[in-house]
Parts: sequence; C-alpha cells; structure tokens
Amino acid sequence: MRLNQNGFSPVEILLATTLFALLVTGFSGIIILSQRSNIAFYQSQNSHSRSDAGLAAVRNIRDANFSNLVNGTYGLSTASGNWQFSGTSDTAGPYTRSVTISTVDADRRNISSTVQYNKSNGQSVQATLMSRLTNWAAYMKNWASPRVVGSADINGSGNGRKVVYKSNYAFIIKEVAAIFIGANPDLNVFDISDPANPVLVAALDLDGDLQNIAISGNYIYISATGTAQELQIFNISNPASPVLVGSYDAPGFNSSVSGIAVSGSPARLTKGAELLAAEVFIINVSNPATPSLLGSVETGQAMNEVYISNSRAYITSTSDTAELRVIDFSTPSAPTSLSTLDLSGTTDALTIDGYQSTVYIGQGTNLRIVNISNPAAPVQVGSVATSGTGIINDVALERTLYRYIFIGTGTLTAELQIAQIDNPPTATLVYTYDVPGNASTVNGLTFAADKRIAIAVTSSDTQELVMFEKN
Repeated sequence: MRLNQNGFSPVEILLATTLFALLVTGFSGIIILSQRSNIAFYQSQNSHSRSDAGLAAVRNIRDANFSNLVNGTYGLSTASGNWQFSGTSDTAGPYTRSVTISTVDADRRNISSTVQYNKSNGQSVQATLMSRLTNWAAYMKNWASPRVVGSADINGSGNGRKVVYKSNYAFIIKEVAAIFIGANPDLNVFDISDPANPVLVAALDLDGDLQNIAISGNYIYISATGTAQELQIFNISNPASPVLVGSYDAPGFNSSVSGIAVSGSPARLTKGAELLAAEVFIINVSNPATPSLLGSVETGQAMNEVYISNSRAYITSTSDTAELRVIDFSTPSAPTSLSTLDLSGTTDALTIDGYQSTVYIGQGTNLRIVNISNPAAPVQVGSVATSGTGIINDVALERTLYRYIFIGTGTLTAELQIAQIDNPPTATLVYTYDVPGNASTVNGLTFAADKRIAIAVTSSDTQELVMFEKN
C-alpha cells in the first residue's frame, strides 16, 4: 500500500473517525449517566427531606396536643399556619408522602414518615424515616400535687369497695349495705371516656357480699362471701350489659373469701382460715361457664389479696409471722407453698400490687416494699409510713413510669396518699388528699394507664368514685 506523503491514508482516516465517534459516544454516555445520577441524587435528597419534614410536622401536631396522635396513616396539610392531618397521604410533584402513627404506651408514639416516587426508568422508590415522640407536657407534671379530674355519686347504700378498669370503663363493687332500703346495686359500671363526666351505664344486684374484683380479657371475676357463688364470672364484651356466665363454690365451710387474681386461664382465689381445709385455690377458668378446681393449698391462715407473677402467687395474710406467702403454681394441679416473709410488727397485711421484681404490701399504716427477684427468699428493701392512723385498704401502682404508688387508707383527713417509690430504700410520702364527706375512707384503687388517671372508690356518701390526674 502506498503512503500518501501529503496526508493520512484512508485507513488512518477511518480509524481516526471511528475513534472520534467512540470518544463522542463515550463522553455522551458519561454526560447522560452523570445527568441521571444527578437526577437520582436530587430525587433521593428531596425524598429524604420531605420525609424528615413529615416527622417535623408530626412533632408540631404533638406539641399542639398529644391526643392528636391517633393510630393510623395520614397525609399532611397546613391550615392557618399550623400542620394538620389530611387524608391518608399528600402529594407534591412526583413525591407522595404518608405518616403512620402507632402506640407504644400512654405517653409515647412511634412515627414513620414515608415518601414514594418513581425514577425516570419507572422504578418505584421510597424513603422512610422513623422517630418516637413523647408526651413531654405530661412528663412536666407530677403526682406530688394531683387534682381531682372527675367524681360520681353511686346511688343506693353501701360503700364502694374495689375497682378495676378497662378501655374507658370502671367496674366498681360495693359492700352490702347495713340497711336495705330500695334498690342497692353492688356492681356498678361507669363510662369514663371523659373522666370529668363519668356516666353510669350498668348497675346490678349480685348474690352475696362482694369482696374483690379482677379483670382479664373480656371477663371480670368477683369474689363474694355469704353465698354458694364465692366466685362469680361476668362477660363484659358489652360493658354496659355485664352477663353472669359462670360461678364457683369453693370447698369448705368458711365462705369468707377475699382475694381474687387472674392471669391467663388459672384464677387464684383466697379465703379465711379453715380447720383442715385449704385457703388458696387454683381454678381453671379457660371455660368461664364451667370453672373447676385445679389444685389448692392449706396455709392455716386467713389469706387476703393476691398478686401474680411468673407462675407464682404472692398473697398477703393475717399471720403474725408470714404476712407474705409465695405459692408456686407452675404445676396448677399441685401448687406448693414456696416461701414466706415475716414483716415488722403483728399487723395484718391486707393488700398488694407489684411490678417485675418488686411487690408493694399494705400492712397497717405502713407500705412495705419487697424484692422478689428470688421468690424462694423475698426481702424487704424499703418502707413508707403513711400519714395518720388509718390502715391501708388498697394500693395501686402508677403504671407508666412506675415511680409512684397510690395508697387508699382509713385516715379520715388523708384517705388518698401517694408515695414516690423509684428508689425503694428512700421511698417517701409526697401527697395526701382528704375525700369530701364525714368519716370517709378510700377502699379500692386502680390506675388507668391509657388515661394516666388514678381511680379511687370510697365510703363517701357523695363521691364514691373519685379520679385523679397529675398537675
């Protein structure tokens, strides 16, 4: 092949042209890829920014009122400069955003903010950021100076005795009146969805003198003396219409039952001392219509209230040397007495509540704090002397932060008392409340965690039901 001394050969020109075309194509591809990458990065940044803005908007809604954070999935919009929930999503350009709220507990919500968009190739992409929001306004309040948020007068004679709570309803039992005049319902149900305005929705007259009440699922369990129905079981699927579905007559001649506790299927029923007979009963209530005895324990002492934790029942008693008794019912058909604890003095221990490795016992005028991390050897780790001379009738933990306990007493000017118990060795009394009325007492207590209120039942003639909140 002759070389063209004045220029490039045709082959060289072809090669150069081809190389140039490749370079141009490559550079064009790089530019296109770069543009796509920039667009993808821009979209990703925008989606994360909108997702983060969603969390910020929900914080703004939380700050206006924590009760605005209702479980569900929402879009966001503004009105008068304030964020609000709107529909199930909101859209701006290619971006669709939704925020989802779910409950952790009474004062905490999980929040997720998700933004979805389509890439240029049609691929769907989403960015999600998550946070947990706290009801900081509630945490700013404390139980050292609570206020009465609502109260009610229960018709008829007889004092309020015990109370349990579930999903906006308070179930209250009363003692038998000394004088029967007209209707005297001893099971009363209040709708307290608005605690400031409780509404009576059911009132039933039951058999016997009602002593205690427990709740599990859609059933309440009531212990009663002076009847062959010492355990009465009611279906409360419709709280405004409780229905008796089953009952149980505890063996023995002594019908003086007291404590009742239910966790899962077995129920624990306690009663007064009886010669050569049991005082603690493990009852199968898997079918509430036909409760049956699984096992029993003879203690030789009158047994009072029961707290259940990990297949063990912690029971207060009238014994002078075993005010706390631990029953192991891991084998329900053969329950055994695992241990006892002798508390100071000889005053009867009447009531008990607990959480994790600690139980709180009302003994006379003292609240005893007992560590049960080793159930075979419970140890008292703290004590609080209540105000006045009235004995402790009931106790109930504040079940959000578990820093306080409510104490119902017979002290006529300090029927409700509150102790701070987050450090048991230095637990102290922080508040007392005088229930209106002459010679009134607080006999029963419970805590409604979803409403953050303490519910008390009393012997007052005008305020048998009283509810408290932090202030």
